[in-house]
Amino acid sequence: MKARRDRQSNQRKITSIAESHQGFVVTSEATQRITEDKGKPEVTINLVVRVPAAQFNQVMEEIRAAAIRVIQEKITGQDVTEEFIDLEARIKNQKALEGQFLEIMKRAGKVEDALEVQRQLADVRTEIEKLEGRKRFLENQASLSTINITLQSPTQIVNAAGFWYSIRSAFSDGVDVAAAIVLFLIRFVIALLPLLVFIVLPIGLITKLVITRMRRKRLARQREDNLEATT
Repeated sequence: MKARRDRQSNQRKITSIAESHQGFVVTSEATQRITEDKGKPEVTINLVVRVPAAQFNQVMEEIRAAAIRVIQEKITGQDVTEEFIDLEARIKNQKALEGQFLEIMKRAGKVEDALEVQRQLADVRTEIEKLEGRKRFLENQASLSTINITLQSPTQIVNAAGFWYSIRSAFSDGVDVAAAIVLFLIRFVIALLPLLVFIVLPIGLITKLVITRMRRKRLARQREDNLEATT
């Protein structure tokens, strides 16, 4: 219960720090993992925070100062300057092409020519909108920094030298051994079933049939001997 309150408190601290610097929490995902001692599950919370790039260092310092244990830090960056310059050049060329089509449309004497120019003009405008959308995305990426934060439950320290811990450990080991023996016996019986059905059972039936025939022959021979003796 205390660990849960600590995690919630840390989440609120991180959210408050991000919002105080015009940032926000993008995602918050919690996962559970059963520990080896089969005790309380270990909960890990992954937070993705976006803050203005100019505030990145300040935000990181405040997160560390908030008594939040940082397990791992990973800071990555991507230089988008080359792509940004290329986009600006392509947008400039497309707008120049748009101006040319507008001039051609003004001089178009036929309806068919005007419709063809209008179709090509629509394609150019669509391309301009797509390039400008990508440019806005890069501007947003450059102005905001992403921080990935992992909150993990503190590992419980168990006194392995205590008497009751030894008793509980021995009992747990005994239960595990007993369960393993039962599972082995069940698997052994299941493995023997095909042998009993296809080998032992037919041999038993054949043996019984042979013994029955031998008894009948012996009885028949005894009857014949008795008849001969009486005659």
